[in-house]
Amino acid sequence: MTELEFAHAYLKALEKHYADYFNSKGFGIMDCVVIKGKILITAHIIDDLLPEEIKYRIETMFWKE
Repeated sequence: MTELEFAHAYLKALEKHYADYFNSKGFGIMDCVVIKGKILITAHIIDDLLPEEIKYRIETMFWKE
């Protein structure tokens, strides 16, 4: 599995975990983030209205030093 495939899989799993939220809003997690990079993958949140818990999980997963 490549880093990009892993990033997509993680985000889809997060969407599934918070299915009630995403179903009620009528959009998916990929509508809320942009994935950048090929070797060093980063996910950038583009929807500021995401609940803090979801933002936190995305930010901590893709945080790079």
